[in-house]
Formats: sequence, C-alpha cells, structure tokens
Amino acid sequence: RAPLSECHGHPLNKNTWRPTRDIAQAWQVLAKFAYPKYLVRVATDVSGQWLCEIVLLETDDGGTTFVSHRGNAETAPRAICLAELESVKESV
Repeated sequence: RAPLSECHGHPLNKNTWRPTRDIAQAWQVLAKFAYPKYLVRVATDVSGQWLCEIVLLETDDGGTTFVSHRGNAETAPRAICLAELESVKESV
C-alpha cells in the first residue's frame, strides 16, 4: 500500500487533493479498479443523480461471483469516492 502521503504515486497536499470535487482526481481514485478484476460504471439516472458502481469479479472453481459497491451523489466525483469508500469498508 502507498503511504498516506501519496495516492497512485502522486504526492498528496491537503490543500489541493479534493477527489470529491475534482473529476480528474476522482478518476485517479478509480485507477486501481482495473479490468478484468473490476468493472466500473459511472452514470446518471433520470433525476440527474450520479451513480458509481464498482464490481469485483471473484473467480474460483465454482464460477464467478460479483461483489458490487455503489455510491450515489449529486456529482460524479462524489459518487466515485463514495463507491470507493464502500469497497474499502468491506475489505477491512
């Protein structure tokens, strides 16, 4: 794991690192969720609410299991961060 002072090799600065507000930084948060282990969907619903869904594909002898983590918010960056937090919360 990267130290708390950096994210994906980039130094963190509490004054400039705001992935819940900056879409470019939010995509950096999603960078660790790569295919084929993960599927990621970011979309809006009819009301304009953003959804981010991170699906972990776990494969074993019995087949493939899908574990989904979701975040809903008024903005895409916030939805992405909420989904990522849900995935981390379950893995702890």
